[in-house]
Amino acid sequence: MLRALKHPIETFRSAPVQFTGMAVNLGSASIVVATSERHGAPPNAFELSGLALNFGLVALQSVVAKSKLKLRDRLETTLGQHGFDARAMNLTTSTYCTRQAARIACENYGFSSEYEAVCARNSDIARFTWLPHI
Repeated sequence: MLRALKHPIETFRSAPVQFTGMAVNLGSASIVVATSERHGAPPNAFELSGLALNFGLVALQSVVAKSKLKLRDRLETTLGQHGFDARAMNLTTSTYCTRQAARIACENYGFSSEYEAVCARNSDIARFTWLPHI
């Protein structure tokens, strides 16, 4: 957790979809609260269910983001101890978020070109390749 506070950009880059989703859901929840406050009436059942849904989605996305940060930390430990292993990195190429976490770990240890080669070899199973790598 302390690392996330020291390196916020790297943390965001490791799980961009989850952190963006959390921001959107927190923003929409605050709009519901602000609208209710402006009218001076307590929130109705529809607004309460919207609040519950938004906060539930924030909780879910925070769990997923935590798993991506753990993946990045595990990969960095592996890269530091054993160097680059394409077999281990093959498991990270299927989804956008795991590619982002692995890409950050490889960048931190100087294995960016090797990881890009693994991603190119596994492009047939990769999903959401049209999303930009940040």
